[in-house]
Amino acid sequence: FEASAVHYKFSQLLHEMGADMSQPNKHEHTAVHFASIKGRTPILTFLHEVVGTNLNKPDAPGLTPAHLVAIGGHLETLSMLQNVGADLHQRNAWGDTPMISAAREGHVQVMRLLHEAGNDLNAQNEDGYTSAHVAAKNGHAQAIRLLHEIGADLSIPNDEGFTPAHLAARNGHAEVITTLHACGAHLNPQEHMGVTPAHLAASEGHVDVLMALSQMGVDLGQQDVNGTT
Repeated sequence: FEASAVHYKFSQLLHEMGADMSQPNKHEHTAVHFASIKGRTPILTFLHEVVGTNLNKPDAPGLTPAHLVAIGGHLETLSMLQNVGADLHQRNAWGDTPMISAAREGHVQVMRLLHEAGNDLNAQNEDGYTSAHVAAKNGHAQAIRLLHEIGADLSIPNDEGFTPAHLAARNGHAEVITTLHACGAHLNPQEHMGVTPAHLAASEGHVDVLMALSQMGVDLGQQDVNGTT
């Protein structure tokens, strides 16, 4: 039913002919999921108002229309989902909220709308990742700025003990490190083995991150529990 989600008139025709618009494919994707992926607001409105489709139904990995719209950065479509009462808080199979999904892609306007809709800024998935973790890991400095602006905690550790600063450093995102510093985040936290963001940046060869940390006063000689700097 991918074609039905992309082509509005074809969707109407299929419905009038008695087609089952809720029939899933092998990935549990229905017409509503394909429409969400593409950000087809009129199609979703039709499926909701005329067909009576469930706008909260997850696919096989547990991604709801809200997750798929957030991943795609479709602000208008997300607003439509909010207006018709769709669940914007549901978690997927990995514990991600739509806010975490949007932050992973750096879609700041979608993140702002989800915040206004009441999404938990500090919600953690099954691995302890928050929206700040996934934004930092993927180099989305603007998303970090927004999270700070709307009150998120930028220093929560995940299940490995890593904060957003650790993930930014390990992945070579110097701009995110600078942004975290400007937002007041701690740049020298230690996980349970004493590993700091500087350790991770050095192990991955990210010289620009080390330079940024040094310029912001971080001690690059700090040791972990094994005495390694």
